[in-house]
Amino acid sequence: MNPRALVHCSLLTTSLLIASRAGAAEHVIDDFESAGAPAPWVFYDGAEFPGAKGSLASSPGHEGKGARLSYDLSGGGQYVAASLSLDTPVAAKALAVWIKSPPAIRVTLRVVDDTGQTLQLPAQRPLYAWDSAAWYRVVVPVTESSQHWGGADDGVLHGSVHSMSVLAADPYEPGAVGAVDFDEVMWLDEVAFALDPATMVRAPVPAGAARLRDRLGANIHFTSDDKALDALRDAGFRWVRMDLFWSTVEHQGAYDFSAYDGLVNALESRDMQAHFILCYGHEDHASGPGWAPQTDAEVEAFGDYAQAAAEHFAAKPVQFEVWNEANIEAFWKPAPDVTRYTALAKEAVHRVHLGNPSALVSTTGTAGVDLEFLRDCLAQGCADEADAVGVHPYRQGGPESAGQEILRLRELIAAAVPANPPVWQTEWGYSSTWYGDGHAQESRERQGVLAVREALTSWGLGFPLAVYYDTRDDGTDPTEKEHNFGLLTHEYGDKPAMVALRTLSGFAADRSLSAFGVASPSSLHVMELEGAADRVYVLWSSAEGTPVPVRLPAGASVRSAMGDALTPDTEGGVASVMIDERSGPVYVVVPK
Repeated sequence: MNPRALVHCSLLTTSLLIASRAGAAEHVIDDFESAGAPAPWVFYDGAEFPGAKGSLASSPGHEGKGARLSYDLSGGGQYVAASLSLDTPVAAKALAVWIKSPPAIRVTLRVVDDTGQTLQLPAQRPLYAWDSAAWYRVVVPVTESSQHWGGADDGVLHGSVHSMSVLAADPYEPGAVGAVDFDEVMWLDEVAFALDPATMVRAPVPAGAARLRDRLGANIHFTSDDKALDALRDAGFRWVRMDLFWSTVEHQGAYDFSAYDGLVNALESRDMQAHFILCYGHEDHASGPGWAPQTDAEVEAFGDYAQAAAEHFAAKPVQFEVWNEANIEAFWKPAPDVTRYTALAKEAVHRVHLGNPSALVSTTGTAGVDLEFLRDCLAQGCADEADAVGVHPYRQGGPESAGQEILRLRELIAAAVPANPPVWQTEWGYSSTWYGDGHAQESRERQGVLAVREALTSWGLGFPLAVYYDTRDDGTDPTEKEHNFGLLTHEYGDKPAMVALRTLSGFAADRSLSAFGVASPSSLHVMELEGAADRVYVLWSSAEGTPVPVRLPAGASVRSAMGDALTPDTEGGVASVMIDERSGPVYVVVPK
C-alpha cells in the first residue's frame, strides 16, 4: 500500500516527538521495509541532460532497509533521480527524508502538485551533518520554491503532492561517481518547531569548536589605527589579518619590519594576534611587472623573505599565510598556475618553519572554494608541511551553503596530505552594494544579517580561524563594492554588521558551543551555548520566504540579532517566536 498506513515502530524516535510537540503530525510515505522495496520507486537518468548513468536498489537504511540511488556522471549529465507516484495525494507542508550522501553531490527533492507543476527544492545538508559517513535528516518545506516549471508555473504548491523525487544532482566537481542512500520518507502537515531543552535532539559539534572568540578575526588595511583596533577588541575579535608586503620590507637583500612592529605591539597590548599574508611580488625579483615569482631564484628570494619574517616575529603573537587568492589573475600574475604556486608554497612554508619552528602558516586562501585548484595544489604537495589550508568562501547568498563544499575540501585534504591539516577561513565578507545602495539602511541591515550568519556558520563548521572582511569601509562611494564590506563606516560609525557581531560575541563571551539542535525544518539552525547559570539557544533560518514558528520553554527571554529585547507571542499560555530568514538570528536565554 502506498502511501503506507502503518508507521514502522523504528520510526517512533525523538525527532517525531519534537514534531508532535510542535503541533505537526508526520506520516509515512515509505520506510522501504517491504519485500519489493525500493519499488514502486523508479530510476530516472535525467535524460534531458544526456550522459548520466546509475541505478536504484535496496540497501541498508537508517533503520532496517533503505534505498540506494547510485549515480555515474563521468560520461556527462547533471543528475539522476528516484521517483515515486503517490496512490493517494498528500496535503504536505513539508517532506522529511533520512539521507547518507557524499559531500561531492547535492541532494534535491522534487514534488508535483494538482496543476502538474513541478517544484524543485534543495535539500541542503544541515550544519550539524559534518560527518560525511553519518546519516542526517532533512525536513524541507514544499509550499513554495523559486525553481519551478509546468502547470501553474508560479512557484506555489497548489493542492496536494501527487509525486516526489529524490535527486543526486549538480556535483561540485565534474564526473562525479557515487551513491546517495535515503530512508524513512515522511510528509508533515505543518512546519513548526518546539524548543525544549529537556527533549531536544542534540548533535555533536566539531572538536575544538567550543569558543567563538578564540577564532574570530577581521581583515585590516593599515598598520596604525587605534580607533579601529579598539572597536574590534571591544567586539570580541582576537585576530586581525593584514598584508605583509614583500616589497615594503625587503630593500636590496635587507629586511625592515618596523612598519609592522607598531601594529603587532598594538595588537599584543589588546590581547590580540596578527595573521600576516606573505605577499606579493617584488620588483627586484620579478620576470615581469607585478608578476608573482616564476623562476627558482625568485621563489628562493620569496623564501628568504618568509624566513626573515618568521625569525623577526618569533617572540610575538603572529602567524602566516602564503599569498592571497593565488587562484585568480587579480593576485597571481601573469595568470594562475597551480604548479608555480605550489613551488612557492612549499618553499615559503618550509622557510617559515626554519625561521620559527613554532610558527603556524597556511596555504593561500583561495577565492571561493575552488576545489579544482585545491585538488591539484594538494596533489602536488602544496600543504605537505603547512599547518592549515586557506579558503575564502565568498557568496552573495546564505553562508550556510558553504558547509558541504568545506566538507568536500576536508575529504580532499585527508586523502592527499598525511598530516590532514585543518581548513582556515582567512577571508569572507559581504558588501552592502550587493543588495542595493551600499549606504541604504536596508542594504546595510541585509549585510549585517549575512555577516552574523557567516560567523555562526564558520563557528559551526569548526574553523580554527574565521576572518571577516572587512573592518572598515575602504571609501565612501555607495556604488563601489570594495567601499562597502566594512563592519564600520568610513567615518568609524557602527554598521548593523558590527552591532550584530558584537551581540553574538557578547552572548558567546562566557558560554561555549555545546551542541547543535536537530530542528524541523532543517533550514532552521539551532546552536546551544552552555553558560554557568543558563543556556542560550541561537536560532536562525537559511530558507527565504518560509518563516518558522518556534515554541519557547517556560521562563525564556528572547533578543534579536541586534541585541534588542523581543516580546514573544503568547497563545494558550504558550510563548512562541517567529524565525524569519530576513531578520537573522534570535537568542533565546533559558535559565538553568
